[in-house]
Amino acid sequence: MAAPTTTHTLVVPAVSMGNVCQLAADLLVVNFAADAASPAARVVSEHVEPAATADALATGKLTGALSTPIEVFPLRRSGAEPAVDTGFGAYGRVSVLQIRSVVLPGHSRALAREVVGWAQAHGYSRVLVLCGASAFNVPYEARVATRAVADRAFAASPDSLAGALAATSLNADRGAEAARRVAPVVPLERELGALDFTGLLKPVLDACAATAGSDKPVAGEALVRYVFEGDNRDDGYALAGAAAAVLGLRIAGSGLVAPFSWRLAAA
Repeated sequence: MAAPTTTHTLVVPAVSMGNVCQLAADLLVVNFAADAASPAARVVSEHVEPAATADALATGKLTGALSTPIEVFPLRRSGAEPAVDTGFGAYGRVSVLQIRSVVLPGHSRALAREVVGWAQAHGYSRVLVLCGASAFNVPYEARVATRAVADRAFAASPDSLAGALAATSLNADRGAEAARRVAPVVPLERELGALDFTGLLKPVLDACAATAGSDKPVAGEALVRYVFEGDNRDDGYALAGAAAAVLGLRIAGSGLVAPFSWRLAAA
C-alpha cells in the first residue's frame, strides 16, 4: 500500500468492552470504504488469534468474500463518492484498520507497537482509537443522577479534537438534555489511567507517544464510549456516528447501514 501524500489518519478499534469499537469500525467501513469486500491491505500478526470468516461486511448478496484478522480500508468522505477523497480537513485522508480477532493474552503492547509501526511505515501521522470502556468506571451516584454516562475524547494535545467535537456528542442517543452536552476533551494524563476494560487503548496511545521526537511521529487520540455488556449495536452506531462527525465523513440521510452479519447475530 503506497504511503499517502497528505496527512493521514488511521482509525483503530481497541478490541474492548462489548466489542463496541469493532462494531463502530464495521459501520465506518461498510458506509464509507470504496469496497468493503476488498481491503487495501491485510496485516499479518502473531499477536492475535488466527481466524477467518466469510461475508463479514456484506450488506446485500452474499459472495463468500473472506475476512481476515486485521484489514485496512481507505475511506471516502461520503458513500456516494467514487474514489478515496484527498481533502479531509485537519485529519487528511482516513483509513480504518479493523481488528476482527481476539488479542492473545499478554500481547496487547506488542500488537500496539506493531500497529503504530505499521502506521509509521505507511505514512500515517495520527491514530484515532475507538474504544468501549466499562460504564462502571463512572461512579454509581453520577449514573443515577444524570441517567446517562459521560463519554470522553482523549486528545494528544489540548486543541487537537476540540474543534471537531464542538459539532457532535456521543450522548446524542441518550435524550435531548444529554445531546446538548458536547463530549468533553480530556487530557491523556487525567482520567485515562483510571479506566478499566479498555483493551488496546492505553497500549496504542503509549506506542504513539513513544514516536515523539522520531522522524515519523504519530499522534494518538481516542474516542471512548462507556458501555455495559449486552446487545451493544446501539453503542456501535453512536460511536461510529461520533467518529464520522469528528473525521468529516458525511452520513447519508437514511443513516448508517449495518452489515448483514449483524442481522444474523440478532436472529
